[in-house]
Amino acid sequence: TLFTFTVTRTGDTTGQTTVDYATTASAVDGVNGDDFVDILNNPVSG
Repeated sequence: TLFTFTVTRTGDTTGQTTVDYATTASAVDGVNGDDFVDILNNPVSG
């Protein structure tokens, strides 16, 4: 299943930042790292 999420940053955007995220699954098979790739099918790290 494809999905899109948006991260919005406000305030002082000149410094580094990190983003933490989590997923939960309701399907029988759940989710794993193979479910998260960019538009070129490269793994997304997080």
